[in-house]
Amino acid sequence: MMLSLPRLFRALPALALTAALHAPAWAQPPGCTAPLRVGISPLGVAYSRQGGEVKGYDFDLIRELSRRLGCTYDLIEMNRVRIFQSLERGELIDLATSASRTPERDQHALFVPMAQTRDYLLVHKRLAKPDFDLNSFVAMPELKLGVLAGSNYSSFIVARIAVLNRQGRIETTTQADSLIPRLVAGRYDGLVTTPAYFVAALRELPGAADIRALPIPESEPYLSGLYLSRKTLDEPRRQQIREALQSIHQDGTLLRILRNYFPEAMARERAGFKPGG
Repeated sequence: MMLSLPRLFRALPALALTAALHAPAWAQPPGCTAPLRVGISPLGVAYSRQGGEVKGYDFDLIRELSRRLGCTYDLIEMNRVRIFQSLERGELIDLATSASRTPERDQHALFVPMAQTRDYLLVHKRLAKPDFDLNSFVAMPELKLGVLAGSNYSSFIVARIAVLNRQGRIETTTQADSLIPRLVAGRYDGLVTTPAYFVAALRELPGAADIRALPIPESEPYLSGLYLSRKTLDEPRRQQIREALQSIHQDGTLLRILRNYFPEAMARERAGFKPGG
């Protein structure tokens, strides 16, 4: 269900005169005829809004993108399912943040990689014994797994989720910000997710100190990024935004943003993908 629309926040790009004077040719702001409409949802350290304060690496990325383009932007909060429905229909939004790539999404939008990430299995410390893994979890019939609707997992994880689903051991939610609180509350026994969701929550959420994040070595790292609508943005505009995003990665700005939210090793892994994906 879409969060109260419009839950919309307009922001002006911070255009500094000195930056404009010294910017390379590709960075000269071309301006915009309308604000960029950004589909975004609460997602750990990617985006949050508390007490009027908006923060997160997706928010920082959009601010930097708007500065380079010379555009304003509208943040439109909605859940992940609604974001991808809007992209498919060509309505409400021009781009989506923190999205993994799928063939279905590629039909309606242009994918621009902005992070390399991987999945972890989150469980209570009572389960996190040596050699405990996702297969061990599936083998224990009393355990249930939490899943975020609209998530895209590796084939290894999808196969295990299919087994759990047939056994009635899956609990699905559309609200990303409820994933770890539900795990802490005992609504389910495990959760497959990425560091964006848990690096801050495990440190700050009451009761989360007993949760452990276990790597899933069988699940390969994958790319996450932004999707640019093929229906609301014409080809020149998509390429303009794509080039600006690529420059944010290539000149080290992306890594500097990520260091504000992740430990150094995780930040470097996320920014370590090859240009062009």
